[in-house]
Amino acid sequence: EQPGPYGGNMDLPEMQVGSTTYLPVQVTGGLIWTGDSHAKQGNGEIDLDALETWFPELNITVDVIKKQPQDWPTVETPRGWVAVGYDEDLDKAFDINKAETVKLIMATRRLSRADAVNVMEKSWDCRISEVVDEVLGTYCVVPKDPAAPPAPALPTGDTPTAWVSSASAPKALDAMKVAASAALDKMAANLEITRNDAYHLATMVLDCRIDRWTGGDKTVACSVPKSIKVPQ
Repeated sequence: EQPGPYGGNMDLPEMQVGSTTYLPVQVTGGLIWTGDSHAKQGNGEIDLDALETWFPELNITVDVIKKQPQDWPTVETPRGWVAVGYDEDLDKAFDINKAETVKLIMATRRLSRADAVNVMEKSWDCRISEVVDEVLGTYCVVPKDPAAPPAPALPTGDTPTAWVSSASAPKALDAMKVAASAALDKMAANLEITRNDAYHLATMVLDCRIDRWTGGDKTVACSVPKSIKVPQ
């Protein structure tokens, strides 16, 4: 099922062992289903496949939390909270994501909307989950620790540990396409593999994030860890 307010195929790397996913109940009985398990996935899925796997047994605990109104799924990890946004238009998905992030901060830290916006700007950590399906997704991570240091600005060029490609455009998806394409070129050149192989590998190692945005062009930076290159 395409992702949406009910959950669906959300493709979130943060949903792993030790995390808790909160889903709005939209039908009687809940009708929970799980599948499409990934052993490894990056941020910004551009291929239909991640590192696909299957489990002979998957243990999950299901609780019904009453009197907790919720419009979109959220995810809790040991260190942070995750708000999501999905839409066929990546910019609209991002708008939903930002609004849900503010609401999440207001609820978890008991802050006013204005203060929650300030927290979101300070802790900005917004990533692209997928652009391969009809419905596109972004998510923002908010640290649980109020004293967590401000998030650093996204790099615009290579760092000692990563190959980085950055692009800006009025539309987030256009910036994503340019940055991801440049990342594939860097992977192919540095790993000495074909661009097609880089394309398939990217789904597991690519990390695409949206830089702080208050207006104008949107900037997307896609990084690939240099550690994937095995010394010969």
